[in-house]
Amino acid sequence: MWKDILKHVVKTTLDPTNSPIVRTTFPNEPRINDLLSHRPKETLADRIIHKNTEPARGALIYCQLANVEHSGIYLGENRIAHLNGLGKIEIVSPKRFTDHITTIDTDIFIPVNLKTREPLGDILTAINAESQIGYARTYNILFDNCHQFSAGCIIGEFNNPNNFLTWAKGEFEKKINERTDWVRWKWRK
Repeated sequence: MWKDILKHVVKTTLDPTNSPIVRTTFPNEPRINDLLSHRPKETLADRIIHKNTEPARGALIYCQLANVEHSGIYLGENRIAHLNGLGKIEIVSPKRFTDHITTIDTDIFIPVNLKTREPLGDILTAINAESQIGYARTYNILFDNCHQFSAGCIIGEFNNPNNFLTWAKGEFEKKINERTDWVRWKWRK
């Protein structure tokens, strides 16, 4: 009897070196990537409502780079203002925004209203971002980074203490005064 049960729960797989590995599996077993990942999970609303929804002009957006995030301001028509790793403020496409050696995936996360699921943005934030295009800053991953630039676009003060994505998100939510959810934007066609 136990032999028959073990046949159902033991699965032989191959690792990259082609050596056999015996692994116990159970129905509905969570995948290890789901347990280890700290990225936002795709919800049913992401798959249905936001499949091709473009962010609103002036939205704070971000992508995942290894263990950190990269943020910028969406300007419309697939244009994103961001502070690059060399300290230059520039307009890039979604492909260029997510194109980095440490990019985990090319998903871009956008803010939507928690209840209506409509994309959120702020025109003044976009205008502030556009006013900085072509300027340069002394880039520092901790003290003068893309999140500080993004928060500066939101609050209108580019020398600010908002050096982490969480703080930039907080400034965005205060500015638009709406409860926000962050969902994947399916920008690749």
